[in-house]
Amino acid sequence: AISVLIFGIGSFAAAIETIIASLVEREHNRLMGLIRVKKTGHIVVCGWSESTRECVAETEEKDIIYLIDTDEKVRKEAISRNIHFINGDPTRIEDLKKANIEKAKAVIVDLPTDSETIHCILGIRKLSEKVRIIAEAERHENIEQIKLAGANQVLSPFVLSGKLMYQSIDMGYEAMFVQEVLTSESGSKMQEISVKENSQICGKTIEQAELDKNTGVILVGIGRDHKLIVDPSRKFKIESGDVLLCIGNDKEFKELEKLVIMEK
Repeated sequence: AISVLIFGIGSFAAAIETIIASLVEREHNRLMGLIRVKKTGHIVVCGWSESTRECVAETEEKDIIYLIDTDEKVRKEAISRNIHFINGDPTRIEDLKKANIEKAKAVIVDLPTDSETIHCILGIRKLSEKVRIIAEAERHENIEQIKLAGANQVLSPFVLSGKLMYQSIDMGYEAMFVQEVLTSESGSKMQEISVKENSQICGKTIEQAELDKNTGVILVGIGRDHKLIVDPSRKFKIESGDVLLCIGNDKEFKELEKLVIMEK
């Protein structure tokens, strides 16, 4: 009986040891970026730059972020910021597969050169035709090529920075406004919300919807058919599939969501 008891305790200890070893190995692989992503609805970042750092800072509390890179310094920074790290080259399809690109919410691409960015986007598009891709162009003349590669939106920070500098030559209130809204430092932010088919504001004009009166947000534009209508007239009719681009604070956006989600 004693030998059976000892054997039982030994087996239990061995099982615990195996489980602990497995957990330690898994955690080591996670920290080293060796685990394949099984999540869905996540954001994948290809390339670590000042722009992607700022982007991650804006969204890391709301979304699960996965960063693909091979640099050891980047890996350590990602871990320190609780960003999931994937050890891989974002221009290689096999490494992109590790990030479960097909099930991602969006992919942000900002690699050192535009040729690498284009190469990365072509790889992403081989894996998914639907995932949204936002890319940054190092050179303004390459924007069209990056779009042709498959990016949904291409940003050029130098163009934006140049325009803001120009707007700052006089008093600079235009540039100040853009900076305040984009950085959310004042408490106000710019946000978009989609109008569903059964929404109570669907079919109403902006005047009839009374967004400002009912929620407090300021409507600055409406997205329709991949085009942005800036400052639409009060007689403009809101349709299903429209995207409202508004400025407001968190409380006002919660009220807007209630209004837009509410069915007829």
